[in-house]
Amino acid sequence: MLTSHLTLRAAGHHLHLIDVAAGQVALPGLPAPGETVVVPPVTLDDLQTGFRQARDALGWAHDVPASVYHQVVVDTARDWRALAGQTVRASELPPPWGPERPLELHLDSAAQPLDETTLEVASLGRDALVLGDLYLLPGPYRRALHHRRQRRLAHEAQRLQQFEQAWLAGGDLEAAGQAHRLRARHLAAGVVLEGQRPPPDLNPGEPRSLDRAVIRQTVGRGGQPGWEIAWAFQVTASPWTVDDCLGLDPGGRHVVAYAAGAGGGVIGRPLRGAWQLPALPAPRGLLEVALDEPRARIYHRRALFLKMLPAYDALLALALQFRAVALEDTSWQALQRRGSAFPAYAEAVGLRAALGWLVALAPHHGVQVRLTPPYNSSRTCPACLTLGRRPWSGQPFACRTCGHTEAIGDVAAAQIHRQRALGGAWRSP
Repeated sequence: MLTSHLTLRAAGHHLHLIDVAAGQVALPGLPAPGETVVVPPVTLDDLQTGFRQARDALGWAHDVPASVYHQVVVDTARDWRALAGQTVRASELPPPWGPERPLELHLDSAAQPLDETTLEVASLGRDALVLGDLYLLPGPYRRALHHRRQRRLAHEAQRLQQFEQAWLAGGDLEAAGQAHRLRARHLAAGVVLEGQRPPPDLNPGEPRSLDRAVIRQTVGRGGQPGWEIAWAFQVTASPWTVDDCLGLDPGGRHVVAYAAGAGGGVIGRPLRGAWQLPALPAPRGLLEVALDEPRARIYHRRALFLKMLPAYDALLALALQFRAVALEDTSWQALQRRGSAFPAYAEAVGLRAALGWLVALAPHHGVQVRLTPPYNSSRTCPACLTLGRRPWSGQPFACRTCGHTEAIGDVAAAQIHRQRALGGAWRSP
């Protein structure tokens, strides 16, 4: 709506923002992509005033707080001010918020985790409680987030007690309503405020969760649009200690195979059973309790993740010791198109999240992540670099040209990634 309003102004049409938003007047067509327009001057004050009038007149304020709208207006004004006074093609104007321009909201205290699967996003109004995989963090960062969450719940429990005291002791009906709302909001996520206590202090040097949150549009499972939330942490990170490049090859049989100048090995997968999500059984009678399938799916993934978490912590502890890490530049969408089951496995057990931790935490330890091309890494001999037969994950590697062998073929692939990174065949994340 903001972009349409400014685009029409650039094309010479003088319309108020509220007219564009309400759609109550006949609007001229937007200029064609190749048509030239003159970008009008844009001031933040004027845009905020017009947006506020439209918001109040159309009732948007009931669902989304002004702070969220404010950020969208500020970002839009900044992009358009950079082109003010210039003559450009319509295709060169800032795109609207959507798939081509993912929305990123800095919500800070407006986005709070209630538990490991439920996020409260105040900006969503009636749909403020959102289910998600909020547990996908390394161990110390999960503890830090839980610590802040527990402190907040203890504070909310104290507020509840104060409201109920004002109601029961002083007859304050407004306080009674606030107590009822506070309790109902948390019970919707299965959180009982009574009995919540502040947590013990974190140990010195542990990460601290800060009251900052960013929600971004992303591409989710199967290429579908989704959302991700990023929290900020205060980190005290130790620098790398091994002046070498560590090659990594993620897989299904093993969490990851690794190789360095001093040798290699694997970080094993702690579970061998089926990880696919089973279908819920059909109800058997009228009196059977309704099944909460969305939450059950999340807790199913959480159970798998917690089993895998020690291996992921071991991966981080190993990789962050090295000056550089060579990680396979996996194309998850290409694997999906080829019918591979690996992307679904990596998503279900949190492997993709664990690899993301490594990329995110490496700079804080002074570690450089080098993404290396995946082509033929499992078929290439690390000794003579000839192509051979691809062994199954976990099976031995044997080169028919030079006779080089590896007890586990995945380690040979990790050696190839290390060699490619050392040879300059890599890109930054």
